[in-house]
Amino acid sequence: MDVLWDSAQHLAQYLATHYLITSLVFGVIFFIIKYYRRDDSKIRKHWEDRNINAAKVPWSQLFSILWRKEQPEVLMMENVHKYGKIYGIKSLGKTSVVCAKPDIISLVLSKEFTSFTNRTVKLDSDPIMGNVIQLAVDDQWKRLRAIVSPTFSTGKLRKMRPFIDDCLHTLTNNLDRLSSDKSNTERVVDMKRVFSAYTMEVIIQVAFGTKVDALIDESHPIIVNAKKLLSRDF
Repeated sequence: MDVLWDSAQHLAQYLATHYLITSLVFGVIFFIIKYYRRDDSKIRKHWEDRNINAAKVPWSQLFSILWRKEQPEVLMMENVHKYGKIYGIKSLGKTSVVCAKPDIISLVLSKEFTSFTNRTVKLDSDPIMGNVIQLAVDDQWKRLRAIVSPTFSTGKLRKMRPFIDDCLHTLTNNLDRLSSDKSNTERVVDMKRVFSAYTMEVIIQVAFGTKVDALIDESHPIIVNAKKLLSRDF
């Protein structure tokens, strides 16, 4: 009899403990969903008041990006087809406008560039990254832009042209070599790899004064470290 009583007590304690845990878990999930739906309706109204389509980014897309199953630019292009070339989202807790219209992008990057001082990520507390022009904010951004702007004046860009043409000559030679390669029976060329190498060659030759064939000499220290810097796993 005592054994049955003890078993009943243990069972009651087990059920009570797990009931509390289960209730707590479901309660937290319920409030998260409620908060998300309420926040989603506020964001939708925010964009509707401004006559901008509000894009609803599902959790599946976010997890696909976090787990690197999908490229962000591919999902962004899907949203462009679905919501139009200008739509609003909530990104990293902030409302953001996504624009896929070249004329507006050109306007933002030229005439109206001074109006867009701050970026999404704020790293001004870091002594190195806080001084990178893409991440600097407010007056620091304006100061760095004033320093960098003369480097990209029309005269300076004209001086860069011979180096760019030289890299373009290397690009055409590499394309001819790859397309006529007899071992490449399918006649398939990885254009992303070819043009990534071309872009890297231009930057290396213009910025560092070093000539490197990034497509062939992939073991060059500059190429290796540049790939590490731009890698998603860096």
